[in-house]
Amino acid sequence: MRLRKKDKRFKFPHVTPEISEWPIHELYENRDAVKQSVVDITAAKIFERSDKDLSDLIAKSIYMERIRIKASTWKVDPKDEKLFWKGVHNTHTEGLKKSPEEARSINEQIIRNILERYAEEILGNFKKKTFKFARKFLTALFSQLLNAAGGKYWTKIYGKRLQLQERIITHGHIDEIRELSKNATV
Repeated sequence: MRLRKKDKRFKFPHVTPEISEWPIHELYENRDAVKQSVVDITAAKIFERSDKDLSDLIAKSIYMERIRIKASTWKVDPKDEKLFWKGVHNTHTEGLKKSPEEARSINEQIIRNILERYAEEILGNFKKKTFKFARKFLTALFSQLLNAAGGKYWTKIYGKRLQLQERIITHGHIDEIRELSKNATV
C-alpha cells in the first residue's frame, strides 16, 4: 500500500505515458477490424441460436425499435434512425415473399446491418488532441475548484496555491489498481 507523503510534493507518473500505446487508442486505430470481428462473432451466435426464427427475431426488433423511437427518442440516436428501421422493415417484408433460402440470406444480411449499426454507435471515437485538451482543462478546473474553498488559508500558511495532486490524498491499493488499469478499464 502506498501513502502519499504530506510533506513532499508527490505526483503519480502516468501508467502508460505514450497515448498511442493506450488500449483505447489501439482500439480506435483498429476500429474497423474490431467492428467486423464483433459483428461476425455476434452474428454467428445469433444464427446458431435462431436457426429458423430469424424472421421473427427481425420482426420483433423492428416492432420494439419503432415503439422506442416513438416513445422516447434518445439524444444519441443517429438522425436517420427512423429511416434506417423503415428500410429494415421494407427489406424484411420483401424477404418474406422469397423462397426460404433467399429469405434466410436476406434475413442474415439484415441482422448483419443492424449489428454493424449498433457496433458503430458503441465503438465511438478517440482523438489524442481532444483527450489532451480535456486532461489539461479538467486538471485546471479541479485545481481551481479544490483551491477555491481554502485558497486564502493555504496561501497564508504555505505562501502558494496547492497543485491538484497536493489536494487529493490517495491511499489504499494504488499500485494494484495501476497494474489493473493496464489490463482493463478502471
